[in-house]
Amino acid sequence: MVSPSPDQLSDNELKWGYWYVTHYTRLHKIAWWCLLALTAGLWLYTIFGVVKHVRESSNFKRVLSQQVAAPMVPVAIRAAQTAQPLLVQGVYTVPGARGSVDLVAMVENPNSQWYVPELQYEFTLDGQPVSVDKTFLLPGERRALVHFKITGRSGVADIILHPRWSRVREPAKYIAPKFNAGAVRFIPAYAPASDRPAVPFSQAIFTLTNESPFSWWSVPVVVVGRSGASVMAVGQVVVDKFMSEQKRLLTVSWSESVAAPSNFEIFPAVDTLDEKSYLK
Repeated sequence: MVSPSPDQLSDNELKWGYWYVTHYTRLHKIAWWCLLALTAGLWLYTIFGVVKHVRESSNFKRVLSQQVAAPMVPVAIRAAQTAQPLLVQGVYTVPGARGSVDLVAMVENPNSQWYVPELQYEFTLDGQPVSVDKTFLLPGERRALVHFKITGRSGVADIILHPRWSRVREPAKYIAPKFNAGAVRFIPAYAPASDRPAVPFSQAIFTLTNESPFSWWSVPVVVVGRSGASVMAVGQVVVDKFMSEQKRLLTVSWSESVAAPSNFEIFPAVDTLDEKSYLK
């Protein structure tokens, strides 16, 4: 068998060469249309990208302006987790014995997960400071803050609060103190009669039950007597070693004559978040 020389073409090469020559014009048109379609596709893609960019830029500016106008969710959550200020529901001047006055302020902690382990409060009369005291305030607690026997002073009373806030670490385990006060019997002072001795002081007598499962070393109890919006009398008694489920008969006395209040509010105070308060 004789192999073809390098200058000779094989049958397959002649066949493909003949096919290319006869289809050259059609191949040229196909290539041109493909190039045209590719160019058109690139232009369409470019136009689509420009339109999308313009629309997304407009939406981005709109969303950004809304976020600037309204607080972001994390900021709102952080604000909700911040302690709300203490509420002062009234400050009162109550005439006392021998020309003195007693001061009382109704203060409430509106927070359920924040408490005040140290609350410094300062009473003022006519804008002038007259006393500085310290106490505590539990979550959701409403208390009567008092200062007794300010001699020779009277005027418009106010209170300045300086709370040191602390968050309740385990709110689900927090147990608020629970007391139950019975009806208050008020006995006014009276002058001597023919067959009765004089009683130069007024008294408020009531029972108080410690309904919590814990016993307490010491529980100060503030008694506020009111008639309508006015405070007629304020006093305090301290219950030592107040056992769980124990009922005590308590008496608050005033050395001056007191007009009979129409109702009384009882405010026991014990810091259940302080281990030193528990009688073990």
